[in-house]
Amino acid sequence: MTKGTLILSSLLTLSLLTGFTLFARSSTVQAQQRSGWQPFFQRIVSRSPLPRKRGGGRGDWEVVSPGAWTKQLWTLQPSLIWRVNPAPKQLFDRVEIAQLGSRTPLWSQTIQPNRNGTIPITLKLEPSKTYFVRFLKRNADLQKDEIVSAWEFQVMSIAQRQKVAEALDLLNKNLKPSELLQQRIEVFAKYELWSDAFQEIDRSTLSAIDRQTAIEHLLTQLKATEPTRNKN
Repeated sequence: MTKGTLILSSLLTLSLLTGFTLFARSSTVQAQQRSGWQPFFQRIVSRSPLPRKRGGGRGDWEVVSPGAWTKQLWTLQPSLIWRVNPAPKQLFDRVEIAQLGSRTPLWSQTIQPNRNGTIPITLKLEPSKTYFVRFLKRNADLQKDEIVSAWEFQVMSIAQRQKVAEALDLLNKNLKPSELLQQRIEVFAKYELWSDAFQEIDRSTLSAIDRQTAIEHLLTQLKATEPTRNKN
């Protein structure tokens, strides 16, 4: 083997080792960031002073937003965020949102929720209004849709929304995206706006796997404190 070949081989080995080290370091940092969500959510959920309500859905699936874990909502254009349990037997086919007291849906969407998912709700909600979200399953025998789950949620008033908006505006915009995300979640947690906390995670710049991890950690923590809730 010539001297030049030995040098080239050494440089190639060094390059591979350096690349592996950087990849391992990056993976470690990402793992630390993901594991950091658990103590963060333990802290903000445990100190929440307001009564909570149960999550929405059935044994085979559950919706985490909107209005599933708390009745009030700050966001005017939320997304529907749901989770599907392993080997579900029954899922919903369609979701509708109507204003309370009306049978006519303001927004309706056919869905195939065979996995965890998110879809934007194109309806723009109005402050102080109360809405009704319902999940339907097609009954092939009766040739009609049947409601499998439903609940109410209310958009905060303009004055209430302004308080939250002011708290968000006071945050340091020069923070790292992950740090700013946590601070925004803390603002929503202060007012127990869990739907908005889920929305914030889902719309963040985190990677898909990190968003899913953060949502699962928050969901797990809310469930862990569920026995102490007012279940309405």
